[in-house]
Amino acid sequence: LKPAGCTNTLEQELAAQLGVNTADLDDGIKKTCKAAQDAKQVITLHNVPPKRAGERFVSDYYNGGTYWNLETETLQFPSDGTTPEQRLKTDAANVDSYYDHARREPFVWPNELPQFNLEECELKAAQCCW
Repeated sequence: LKPAGCTNTLEQELAAQLGVNTADLDDGIKKTCKAAQDAKQVITLHNVPPKRAGERFVSDYYNGGTYWNLETETLQFPSDGTTPEQRLKTDAANVDSYYDHARREPFVWPNELPQFNLEECELKAAQCCW
């Protein structure tokens, strides 16, 4: 519904709000959306593991070579028999918060990892193991 006295079309109103003429409306919308996306914090897979894990952790994880790949919760040694040890739920707690952030923030495609490099992957697909 148009407010009383409004004579603009939708396109004219959008163009006026974006400060462009109607012929440049598509470009104005794209530039506005790009500026909004560029202003968002970006997150990478390297934000997930704890800093103490080191820079190669993400690559090693996808290659199957980290304690996250092998960890099994236990009440046996090194546990005291009461308190569980090797709790992936605790050690990988950042995964849940990463998921929450990734739903709201731009995700940087991890093209530096062979498992995600679309030039190297014949299937052109990726499955996140977390």
